[in-house]
Parts: sequence; C-alpha cells; structure tokens
Amino acid sequence: MLTLENIIDFLAENISDSVPKYIFIKEVNKADSSSPLYINAYNDMKQSKWYRELADDQWENGSWGAFHGGDVEAQKRQKFPCTEAALRRARELSLSKDDPMIAKCIKLMERYTLREEPYPDRIEIHKDKGKGHYRLFIHH
Repeated sequence: MLTLENIIDFLAENISDSVPKYIFIKEVNKADSSSPLYINAYNDMKQSKWYRELADDQWENGSWGAFHGGDVEAQKRQKFPCTEAALRRARELSLSKDDPMIAKCIKLMERYTLREEPYPDRIEIHKDKGKGHYRLFIHH
C-alpha cells in the first residue's frame, strides 16, 4: 500500500531541480533545519541562478537599492529594481529570516526603525507623493 510517507520520500529523492527540491524539503517534508537533508537541499539551492541573482544584486548595506519602486537607472544596472522586489523573490524561494541575505536586510530595516541610519527613499518620506523628490532632479 502506498502511503503519504512513501510519496514524500519518493519526491525528496527524485526532484532534481534544486529550488523546488529545497522548497519541498522545507515546506512539505518539514525537515528540521539542522538535518543533513535540509542542509544539503539549502546549499544546493544557494547555487541556483535564482538565489545567485539575489546575492549578486544585494548592496553592501543589506538592501537592493530603494525600498519601494526603485529608479529607472538602477533597473538598467541590476536585476531587482528595489528591495521590495528582491524580498518577493526571497519569499518565492522560501528563504527564512536566518538566510544571511535576509538577516542582513532585516538588520538594515531595524537600523531604519531605530533611526540609527537615515531612511534614503525620499519618495516614501514626502507627504506630497514624491513631488519634492522630482524637484531635486529638475533643478540640478
């Protein structure tokens, strides 16, 4: 008789793409994050194109540029136009808050919240829906 456990074991052994395999092991199989099965799947997933794009685009401060919306020039230089878009990708990859990239981004957001670092998105700050932001560029 075929059991759910048999199906889970079969899929864990036969999913070949590293991203779906990691997501399956984490979300369906509910493997403990300290188990060899989880660790191997996580390390394999970190070699994927999808994870590497996130890692390669992350800025030194932990962001991926502007928080919302981004800017046109940044979109020409990097895969993710803003931090919000990068965090969506991280969620699609099922990354946890313990992933080094996500932890670094969380630390940045904590610094913003604690006012230890100024929040750089002028559009987010202005109550005039960004008009003040555009004036900075029109006159310079």
